[in-house]
Amino acid sequence: MKSEGSEDVEIRLQQRSPVPGPMAYITADNPGSRQLPVGENDRRRAALRAALTDSGYEVISGESIDDDGSWPTERGFWIRGLNRDEARAMGGRFEQNAILFVDAQSSVELIDCRISDSSK
Repeated sequence: MKSEGSEDVEIRLQQRSPVPGPMAYITADNPGSRQLPVGENDRRRAALRAALTDSGYEVISGESIDDDGSWPTERGFWIRGLNRDEARAMGGRFEQNAILFVDAQSSVELIDCRISDSSK
């Protein structure tokens, strides 16, 4: 996570976030784990950014990087102000399997966007 004029911040699953939540990380890249051409991912990401900023959310650019390099780096956004359900819905809208969510206690969790609370 990085904002204008700041240093990179690393946020990892199963570790406490150095940045307090609530906030979510959402990408529009490679929906449903289908790798798309760069240009298509760029268009999808622009649409995600527009949807978020049009809704009045604070958006910070970020990247998700696979530790073993078997999946390409995906660019996305950290969003403040979304609750867990709103974040899951936005991820689902952009056909993501999952998103990262940081709660108010700085716990980082992977949230499945393919299910809703009512289907658990």
